[in-house]
Parts: sequence; structure tokens; C-alpha cells
Amino acid sequence: MSTKATLKINIPWIESEDSLLEAEDRDPDCPYFHLYEEAFEEDGSVYLQMTNAEFEVSNHGIMLKIPAKVWNRIIKIGERHAAAES
Repeated sequence: MSTKATLKINIPWIESEDSLLEAEDRDPDCPYFHLYEEAFEEDGSVYLQMTNAEFEVSNHGIMLKIPAKVWNRIIKIGERHAAAES
């Protein structure tokens, strides 16, 4: 059983309108990503899973290139959370 609570996902290779995913979550122009929370963590952390992402790792940290289409969707989720907390 998964403990991931999906905040937003895009699976571009699913084309069927019979899918449970909304059309905006099957955008072929946006790369695959999965933004989620772990159900039993209470610290408010979120996780971003991506495929074919550009990144650099060093002893001092990690840099991940987030495509604009993915970032814009993440921002919308943040705006909804902020509005809900108000």
C-alpha cells in the first residue's frame, strides 16, 4: 500500500480519455512528474519525482533543472494550499 498523497502528477504517455487522469494531467508537452506528500509525515514536506531530469550533485548539495511547465503547475498547488490555510 502506498503512503504517497498525490498533489499533482503528469503522465504524458497516457493518451486514453478513459483514464482516471484529467486531460491536464496527461499533457504530452509537459514532462512526467509526480509531486506528493507522505501520508504519515507531519512536517509539511513535499517530494518531486521526475524522469529524464537534468541535475548536478556535489558534496554541497543538489541542483535540479525544473522545466517551466512543471514549475507553473507546482506554483498553482502552492497557491491552493496558501488559500486553504487563510
